Amino acid sequence: MLFDFWFDVPQHPTHDADLLGFMPAEVSELIVVFQELCKIEGGDGIVFRPETVRAIDIRKEANYPGIRVTTRAEKTGQLAQASGLSSRKEPPAIPGRGWKNRACTA
Repeated sequence: MLFDFWFDVPQHPTHDADLLGFMPAEVSELIVVFQELCKIEGGDGIVFRPETVRAIDIRKEANYPGIRVTTRAEKTGQLAQASGLSSRKEPPAIPGRGWKNRACTA
């Protein structure tokens, strides 16, 4: 959703977020960490389901390790409207970056 809003590229090819961490990357430990993160309520109408967190090793043959963590999220009630993401008004400008009139969907 934010890639569509911020950049001219219509899709992010992998639809993921890369997180750099300086800690042992054990699948079982990351599952616990992400389950705890999913329990945090943001009050924005999106709830991440801790019981759906899954993790697998990736890039075993590469020079650096990687773990893919996935989870499911759902919309509850009415989504909170973030300031500037409504199609009814222009979002605030980010220094050095112009804005385009884009719809932001969830």
